[in-house]
Amino acid sequence: MSNFNRDEMWNELEERGYCVVPNVLSIEQCDQYITELKDWAANQNGLDFTHKFSLMNLPRVGHLETIWKIRLHAKQVFAALWGTDKLVSSFDKFSMAPPPEEGTGDFDSGYIWLHVDRDGRRRGLHAVQGGVYLEETSLTDQCLRVMEGSVKFTDEFFSTHPQACEKSKGKDHYRLSNSEIEWYKSKGCVNKKIPAPKGSMILWDSRTVHDNVKATFGRPNSDRWRFVIFACMMPAQWLSEEDLQIKKYAYENMLLTCHMPCLNVRIHKKDSSLPEDLYAIEELPEIAKSKVVRQLVGIEKYDFNDGKPNGPKELPKWIPE
Repeated sequence: MSNFNRDEMWNELEERGYCVVPNVLSIEQCDQYITELKDWAANQNGLDFTHKFSLMNLPRVGHLETIWKIRLHAKQVFAALWGTDKLVSSFDKFSMAPPPEEGTGDFDSGYIWLHVDRDGRRRGLHAVQGGVYLEETSLTDQCLRVMEGSVKFTDEFFSTHPQACEKSKGKDHYRLSNSEIEWYKSKGCVNKKIPAPKGSMILWDSRTVHDNVKATFGRPNSDRWRFVIFACMMPAQWLSEEDLQIKKYAYENMLLTCHMPCLNVRIHKKDSSLPEDLYAIEELPEIAKSKVVRQLVGIEKYDFNDGKPNGPKELPKWIPE
């Protein structure tokens, strides 16, 4: 946990709502994982790269061997952040998109889908989400965009916008209207693209307003793919029995969960537009059956009495029903 500066990460998360953590993966590791994912994609019939958010919708895709290997690298960052390696993880989708110059033509058109990945009844810190970048992302590439500083105002937003709070209930996702974006701007929050070095990780508090901007037409890096693997990990002692049963069901059936690894876990619905027999993998890879992964799922129990740090004990807060 000493490889990453915990205080620096938290200071940036609390002030800006995000931070960039360099050197999570080496260049060589990134290139190896990119090769593995491209080789896998080349063997998939009917693989669709045209999802408007460039997220892989393929069933079971979050359980690919390569994706689990990358999640295990991300674990070291979350361990430093939370002060414990006793963590549980989401198993979410990932973003893999070829250069739009190669035929999709899917460039930035000014489209905005600013949102928070948060149920409006949550209060204070709940989750820190993350993306591992296997390829460099510059300001002209497909890029994460945040409303910098919005992390400080999202509790107030939901308190003063009861309809938004109700609409987000049970979803951990709320997309802002134009007037609601202006509300954040009135608080001094500004839109900012976040570039990421190859092998880095971007972390953001789930209270941060954010979205994703497509590549700029005429960008200098016209051959650059997008590879971002999403991961969210939280202290394992926050995992309830109810959430464990949901995660266990998802894991055993190779389903994907949304970003919350505990405190109300939800399973991604299968995209109804995909053929019934189209699956990324037929069975869990060996790495997904390892002790460390089963601990991240929650099936394999940690020893919370071994004298090692367990992370923050107090559960995050909710407003009463």
